[in-house]
Amino acid sequence: MTRWSNYTSYKWFLWHYTDLNKIRFQLYDVNSFLADSGDIYDTSITGGRVGVYQFGQESVLWSDLKVQCLPRENKALNFIAINSFSIGLWIKIDSLAASDMPLFCTDTRTICLWLDAGFVHGSYGNNTVTSTSTINTNEWISLLYIYDESEYSMTVYVNGNSAGVTSDITPIDLTQYTMDEDTLFYMGKDANNFYKGYVDEFVFYNVALLGTEINDHIHLPSITKYPTYHRYGQLYYKMDQTTGTLYLKDDGLLEVPGQISGSPIFGHNLQDFNRFNLEYPDN
Repeated sequence: MTRWSNYTSYKWFLWHYTDLNKIRFQLYDVNSFLADSGDIYDTSITGGRVGVYQFGQESVLWSDLKVQCLPRENKALNFIAINSFSIGLWIKIDSLAASDMPLFCTDTRTICLWLDAGFVHGSYGNNTVTSTSTINTNEWISLLYIYDESEYSMTVYVNGNSAGVTSDITPIDLTQYTMDEDTLFYMGKDANNFYKGYVDEFVFYNVALLGTEINDHIHLPSITKYPTYHRYGQLYYKMDQTTGTLYLKDDGLLEVPGQISGSPIFGHNLQDFNRFNLEYPDN
């Protein structure tokens, strides 16, 4: 116990949660936290009146006494057991090739994101989604492919805008796939085709990004600096390495390095000005 001190201001808080039968008291002085009762559970107190009184110490001044009675909000937490995902990356191509150019795929395209004649395609099992228009060449493009299991929908976003939606997509039991061609992901290739162009800032989330989060995702300088996104970023390849590197560094939560095949070139990416908000209030 700590005695009261003369000529010292104290601040205290008393909480009573009647629906949880929980009471808690906390005491502060001007500079520090002095005492905490912890949660006290008492089912015998269901309500009552609030008041203050002094005992054994004269000339006590009370000020700024506030009492709030808040209505109980009867809510429940809903677990929906979803296995949604979001795949995002930046690309730049020189021309609209007529053949498939895989961006991120398994060999059998169980999950795949690819280009064909400038259109963006995404697959999930036997279902596909396709953009309604082609992307531009010779400029950096933001692509985002989302499967939302809670909505049974697949959506592709181009530069933050919804470009194609497929609905009524039931989830797949991915535990049925045991062969390497079904469980290994490849960036820039599948079983028969290769991608030709630039790719940067690849990220794989284990959740479906909300529509209100799409623009925030596009302008993220780095998901590792933003806990809201980083805690879902399973794979994150920045591509900030040098030519000749044998492995892609994964700054995501899984920390799975990607093995580099062939002789890709790490070039300079000057799209930062378009990606990041560089003006007030986001600077």
